[in-house]
Amino acid sequence: MSTITVTAPVEEKTALNELALIGLGVLHLPLGVLMFQVPTVATAHAYGTLLFGLYVLFFKRSVRNVINVAAYAVGSEVLWRMTGAVVFYKAANYLVVILLMYALLSERSWKFDLLPVLYMLLLIPAILPTVVDFPWVEARDYISHALGGPLSIAVCLLFFHNIRMRLRDLQRISFMIIMPAMAIGSVAMFTLLTAEEIRFTTESSIIGSGNFGPNQVSSILGLAAALAILHFLTHRSPTTRPFMGIVAAWLAFQTVLTYSRGGMVMGVMVAFMGMLFLMREQQYRVEISTVLGLGALVIVAIIVPQVVRISGVTLEDRFFEPEDSGITAFTSGRYDMARADLFAWWQNPVFGTGVGGSAPYRARLYQSGHAHTEYTRMLAEHGLYGIGALVIFIIAVARGLMQQRTSEQNAYVIPFVMWALVYLLINATRMVAPAFLLGLGVASYFIGEDEP
Repeated sequence: MSTITVTAPVEEKTALNELALIGLGVLHLPLGVLMFQVPTVATAHAYGTLLFGLYVLFFKRSVRNVINVAAYAVGSEVLWRMTGAVVFYKAANYLVVILLMYALLSERSWKFDLLPVLYMLLLIPAILPTVVDFPWVEARDYISHALGGPLSIAVCLLFFHNIRMRLRDLQRISFMIIMPAMAIGSVAMFTLLTAEEIRFTTESSIIGSGNFGPNQVSSILGLAAALAILHFLTHRSPTTRPFMGIVAAWLAFQTVLTYSRGGMVMGVMVAFMGMLFLMREQQYRVEISTVLGLGALVIVAIIVPQVVRISGVTLEDRFFEPEDSGITAFTSGRYDMARADLFAWWQNPVFGTGVGGSAPYRARLYQSGHAHTEYTRMLAEHGLYGIGALVIFIIAVARGLMQQRTSEQNAYVIPFVMWALVYLLINATRMVAPAFLLGLGVASYFIGEDEP
């Protein structure tokens, strides 16, 4: 049972604080462009986030603030990568791990949970063949990239299993993710506005993604747009709601301009799933119906025509491949890469190939060694141990989802978990976001009169 309460006095929530947060969010628009143009600023932002996190960890000793900083790092991960911050690739991943793990161990009341620990332990044996078969530098890179994600999943599941929160905490966490996503959106817009030549095809767009990977950019933009919609619906403040409505529409527009289908689909999934839970409550039904109607009007009358005008490529051309293109084209090669993983597992059914050992199989079948499906990668590289880890992973997540929550809390928590599971299916563990959102899914929440 969760034991650490993440709360702050209700009186803390004032219009002044809300205006300060909105102002901070708006400041991220020029900040993103500045980071993109001056990589030194991007590096300073990354290390500033690290130092602030350590300050909160050691001097403030507030679990609530530690979670907020971790959420900000989750939103900033892609921002640091696309602006050239001089930090290692998994910096946000390990920052989240350090913050949450130290915060947990600093609490005397935390309780040990076997499931996430066992999940991680089952993945460790696959390190041995990697260390034996590859030079140290290459082996280290394989281990860091392949197991950094599972490590963050294990830590987030363990940490949030001990946490008890409220709806206001979810709203604040969402805002922490939205702010750096606004900076990402401003970078993507800046590259479009300043490009000498804009050329779109039926593939995902680098130029529409701030000259960075469309998969990662669209994923965080789509998530942030959906969070802004949920924040708009559940936050009753007249100060915050108009701001969130504008941010949601703009981030949705920027997500579409990436022409990356995964981020768009996952964002829509989070928004609609959240609305379905909210519609259980009478007070939200008329409001959601109005939002859906206005949203459809904005999409049909503004977003789609503007996207087509800018790109010259219809969304139908991007979303629906020709009938003879096959499943490989429709899944952007993920189907073939998953098949390669399964073939690697077939040849190494017990112990797997070892961490990184499945890359040659994928490269042979699809000219790319990078994993895109975490579930099949675990089978290929960890064998029977990977199956055991997957079973434990499913049990841990399902156990968390079975806890009692209000409709408003479910509107955040269930879509969070679904987004994370789909992300692991199509993008593996490139980002720390799925681990963090899975953690929020296993936390417990105050219900009704119990909420402070």
